[in-house]
Amino acid sequence: MSANFNVDTVRLQADAGIEVGHIVTRDLARADSLNPRQADLERQIQALQDQIAPTDADYKGAQLVQAYLERMGSGTDAPEYLAPIDPKSMLGTLGAIRSRG
Repeated sequence: MSANFNVDTVRLQADAGIEVGHIVTRDLARADSLNPRQADLERQIQALQDQIAPTDADYKGAQLVQAYLERMGSGTDAPEYLAPIDPKSMLGTLGAIRSRG
């Protein structure tokens, strides 16, 4: 990207039913221009953030599943387009989602 690129102008859009998660931007040139100790610390910070990201995504996914199940369990507020849930297939789906990471 160009040097005068403004990250505040970035907009992400998704189709209905898709939630855009946390967006992270990095200025790689900044990490290169730091003194060696600062650059090392920046790399360590980024490595830790990269380790946290999958856990955060799992947590947010679990929140979505919980909200879905709560809507299904209430019976009255469930939208018409949601199909009834077979508990066995839901466990299989959740297992597949977990194994993806």
